[in-house]
Amino acid sequence: MENKFYPKYIKCSNCSNKLGLEFIDKKCPNPDCNFDFKDLKKLLYSEDYSLRGMLLEAQKQDDKERYMLIETAIRFNIYDYFVHFVECNWGAHYNTLFRD
Repeated sequence: MENKFYPKYIKCSNCSNKLGLEFIDKKCPNPDCNFDFKDLKKLLYSEDYSLRGMLLEAQKQDDKERYMLIETAIRFNIYDYFVHFVECNWGAHYNTLFRD
């Protein structure tokens, strides 16, 4: 499954502003927000299981900014997750994907 699709924008988890990919390592330009996407570039092309683990860890540590960065990366990759879910023909794995 090398059918990679990536959107041409990211959405700020803090203010829901749609931003071009040039903001991957900058702050949100919304003056009321200024959310910093500094570490997002490293997360965007991560595997879904590693992102899921990082998300749970950020939630456990109550690190809201890190949680929102990971959430943005997951949204960026959601197409690939859906394709994997639909094309998966291994029952146990399919059920795990559905549950998670």
